[in-house]
Amino acid sequence: MASLRISELADAVGIAPSTVRYYERIGLVPEPARTESGYRVYTLDAEARLRFIVRAKRLGLSLEQVGELLGVWDGESCAATQEHLLHLLDEKQSQITADIAELQSVSAQLRDVQQQLATTAPPAACTPELDCCAPAIGDASAGGTDGDPIACTLDATGLAARLAEFAALFRGALVGRDTTAEGIRFRFANAAGREETIRDLARREQTCCSFFRFDIAVHGEEVWWDATVDDPKARPLLDDFLALPARLGVEARPDT
Repeated sequence: MASLRISELADAVGIAPSTVRYYERIGLVPEPARTESGYRVYTLDAEARLRFIVRAKRLGLSLEQVGELLGVWDGESCAATQEHLLHLLDEKQSQITADIAELQSVSAQLRDVQQQLATTAPPAACTPELDCCAPAIGDASAGGTDGDPIACTLDATGLAARLAEFAALFRGALVGRDTTAEGIRFRFANAAGREETIRDLARREQTCCSFFRFDIAVHGEEVWWDATVDDPKARPLLDDFLALPARLGVEARPDT
């Protein structure tokens, strides 16, 4: 049976070896056999499984959904896998439609606030309601008037620019991404000015995605960007954030 080293396997499916190891750690790819000298050795079945994972991720599926789909597929159940994938994509489309509607609702509310601030003279002192300088808007996700919306508030132009910033950062510095006990973590190679770049991007991301909680710290030769959420309803968006490099076509650099 043909065998592949991890670098050969990674090249065959177009990802980094560190990504292969990450998928092993979380159980999506079985632990491979090893040579006497300790090198991983993969079969062509492993290549097919990894290619399946990569393509499923590029469809926007979460890691949990990918694992679920792998259990149906198991290398040969094409008809059942197709049926299940159609179901998952229907759910994804419904979620995208709901997210677009929520963003449009938030955008409309922000325009109302802008109009109110632009056409109302400020009082000599803030009123108890704070409508003069901190107007309230409704929470489309919770149906109330308080709390932060569980959605990014960037418009299409702003979102495209922000994604380009993430792509540039990931492409030049990302060495790994992991799940943690509290949330997720991006690991970047440390370099002059990199911590400041990441902190600036995190600060601006916090402004438009207020459901995230970020922590940035230097650990030896790496800068760690940890992300968590307080509201369980925002957990899917945390998973989406972890999948962002793959969606942008960027994989972690090989471990050095």
